[in-house]
Amino acid sequence: MGLLDLFKKKKKILKEPKLDITKTAKNELSIANKFFTVHSDIKDLVWIKNGPKKNYIPSTPNNQKFESNGFIITFSAMNEEEPSLIDLNKTVNKPSKEIERPPYYPTYETLTPEQRYQYWAFLANPYNNSADTGYLFIFYYGLERHLLEGKIEKALEMIVRLRDVHSNKSFQYYSGNAITLSCIKNKRPDLMQQFLDSLDKEHEYHFSDSLLLLAFYSFSKPLTSKDIIRLSKSFGYTKTNYVKGYPELFERILTDRIQSNYGQKNIMLSDLIPDLSQVKSNRLRLFANMSLINKQIAFPDILSDTKFTKVVHNLLNDTHEQLKSDLAEMRKKNIAPEKKNTSKPKNVIIFDQTEERRLLKELAKNKKDPVDRHFTFIQLQDFYYKYRDLDPKYLNECMAFCFKDIELLKELHESYVSQRIKDEMRLLDYRSKEESDINIDKIVKEKFQGKIPAFNRLAIIYEKKKDYEKAIEISQQAMAYYQDLNNEVNLDDFVKRIDRLEKKVLKYSR
Repeated sequence: MGLLDLFKKKKKILKEPKLDITKTAKNELSIANKFFTVHSDIKDLVWIKNGPKKNYIPSTPNNQKFESNGFIITFSAMNEEEPSLIDLNKTVNKPSKEIERPPYYPTYETLTPEQRYQYWAFLANPYNNSADTGYLFIFYYGLERHLLEGKIEKALEMIVRLRDVHSNKSFQYYSGNAITLSCIKNKRPDLMQQFLDSLDKEHEYHFSDSLLLLAFYSFSKPLTSKDIIRLSKSFGYTKTNYVKGYPELFERILTDRIQSNYGQKNIMLSDLIPDLSQVKSNRLRLFANMSLINKQIAFPDILSDTKFTKVVHNLLNDTHEQLKSDLAEMRKKNIAPEKKNTSKPKNVIIFDQTEERRLLKELAKNKKDPVDRHFTFIQLQDFYYKYRDLDPKYLNECMAFCFKDIELLKELHESYVSQRIKDEMRLLDYRSKEESDINIDKIVKEKFQGKIPAFNRLAIIYEKKKDYEKAIEISQQAMAYYQDLNNEVNLDDFVKRIDRLEKKVLKYSR
């Protein structure tokens, strides 16, 4: 049985018997095939590099542009090899012991034979929410490609199903953004509505509110009271006491106020923002698949329109005040509804020594790989910060790894460029040497474009410690770093933070 037989439909995955794995790649591969069948939901969505079912042809780099409701979005499509691309000639070994997790930005190409075996197990059941997130992302990269240039409807349906069972925040963020942008680009309000109808869990809303509002604007979809309440924080509204305690009353009063102000129960964004071309742009990385788009995409940021956000904020605030007054009257008459209990039970946090050992072991393994080491630093920063209230030493560990990451940024950039050149050399078969030389010249001038969470983390920690001068210093360092990259990162958050901190310094220095 060959690897291609994996794409034949079967009703269930066969239970593995105890078998001795021979040393030949052919036999190891056949054992993987024998017991893993690609799930019927995804067999048409997997990208294949070679063999009779080959369905991937490298594309040339190009600039893509699309227009919707008076605004234009442009981005550069890359021509790096698809990270989810399955090479049927690669060895697949059944693990004989526990194997390491895939690295950040994993690709099928870079997986070990044992990890490929695990990936095939994931393809047999992509709805297994205990699977390592790395395997989920490898498959998801390919789905993003479908959203732009393949089976859009089927890919979107599959992503929606995966979002329902895989709550990982990064996956939710990238997938929500990619679906939304794809629907706008392809002018598919039907698919956007299908996506919106699927959002029935709190974790599924973890993606860009700005991009979501752009979709509402693009498809002339009205903004309901329920939508406004869910997006309330993005409108700068923080009084959640009545929103959470009396949700039905709050929503009803808000709807009444919208009806009173606009003569309809919902808000049309175009009524409040008639000319979207005048709205300030924001830049975000909206795709996880770096072979599609390597840099951030600029799009009109409706939330940057202060006139619009002020109108919605005032609606929410007026609703709050009216509900407050109504409740006072109802209490006098002893007819006030009971407030919902919104307090969450406190979780007992126990330090995870096993995870600490795993991360430190991973750091040791990635010691000579600056890119993978950078992402391990981020994991360690997040890990120790989680336990900051248990013992001050964990916060100190978090800060130490933040500083170490910033200290080694030069090595990160050099390694990133070196790897990009190697990737370019592997694609010589698909382009001329002259074209490749031009690309390499461009790569040499590049730097690692990812965000550095250590800057933001340290600024937050120092601000909470009331060490405002150090918080300002690290924020200024972050701005200088991103400006040097020249990748048009939106620095508004750092500007606002520095302004806020400087006011605090003045206040406490008096």
